[in-house]
Amino acid sequence: MLKMPMELGWEAFSKQTLDAAAASGRPVIFDLTHMQDIPGILSGTGRFAITVTGAELRFHLIGAGAARPLGAERLRYVAARLVSLLSDASPGLRWVFSLSELHYSAYGEDVGSESILHIQDSGGSMVSKVVLTPAEKRGRIEELSRLTKA
Repeated sequence: MLKMPMELGWEAFSKQTLDAAAASGRPVIFDLTHMQDIPGILSGTGRFAITVTGAELRFHLIGAGAARPLGAERLRYVAARLVSLLSDASPGLRWVFSLSELHYSAYGEDVGSESILHIQDSGGSMVSKVVLTPAEKRGRIEELSRLTKA
């Protein structure tokens, strides 16, 4: 676990840590084990409701040693939209969510037994895709479903 220097705020420390990980190509694992009042954060109530986390999160696409900022949105909204995509094996490409600030969007589709999430930039170009196997889908649905409950 990383220790935050007292002279840095939480947001600056988070950005510094994620930038260092992206520069080194090291993966980042988010562990919510010690996070307090997750239901309050997700519902915008409780003692952390006025924090950045309580309002919205900034999403980044991290891979190939680089991080690309995608935009910001409430975690509960993004989690619910992803659960909806992964739980519905309807054919065809469909909109999943859009993010504020930088206006990236996500579209999803099912191909065979896999789910594919496509990331589109504000200019309409597809910049990345994430492919999930059935086992990965089940794990993500379970994980994300917990984040949608408040």
